[in-house]
Amino acid sequence: MVGGDAILRIGGDRQGVLGSELHGKTVGIVGLGAIGQRVALLANAFGCKVLGYNRSPKALPHITQVDKDTLLRQSDIITVHLPLNPETKAFIGTNEFALMQPHAVLINTARGPIVSQEALYNALKKGQIAGAAVDVYDQEPPLPLNLELFNAPNLLMLPHMGYATREAFETRQNIV
Repeated sequence: MVGGDAILRIGGDRQGVLGSELHGKTVGIVGLGAIGQRVALLANAFGCKVLGYNRSPKALPHITQVDKDTLLRQSDIITVHLPLNPETKAFIGTNEFALMQPHAVLINTARGPIVSQEALYNALKKGQIAGAAVDVYDQEPPLPLNLELFNAPNLLMLPHMGYATREAFETRQNIV
């Protein structure tokens, strides 16, 4: 998507831009709480094989639970759904990126410090992974304009808006 957007903005078309189908891909879900389980259902609906890693294994249908290293090695798409605590800070770092396939894509919508920003930048710069999408950072937006991540290739960055929907705001108003 990032490449297609950039080409369109300079007057190009879809020539030379190829997407990738979800069907048949292996999606690795790091953290199998309520959100991770919901993501697994969606991935299954698209015909994906789903691998899951959770600190405490759970019996969940349609999810093959594996250790962290196996998930990182075998997944085409890795999506992070962990809480931030001392055990999960920099849970995905240099060593973890080294295990990932060069065509892998990382998605982090959990908490920024779970994925080392420096390691993510380096993995993208070196081509260790194909791309990433994040909407969480070490600090809340607005981000400093000199943030190194802004220069990372194949990175889609959003301003921590995964929760920002009309429905979510209405639900919060009803609770309060």
